[in-house]
Amino acid sequence: MPPGKQRSAVKAALGLSPHDHIIGFLYTGTIEVGPGPAEAPDLGDYVSDWA
Repeated sequence: MPPGKQRSAVKAALGLSPHDHIIGFLYTGTIEVGPGPAEAPDLGDYVSDWA
């Protein structure tokens, strides 16, 4: 595939118009393991008794 056609295909895949320009592309990879369970916050840090 000629370079011009490759650019057009990439722009189309990203939902860009032919007049848009890509000035950079950052690939951060894929995580291998999902995040662990979130810890519940200590409510005493946020709640007080007004009684």
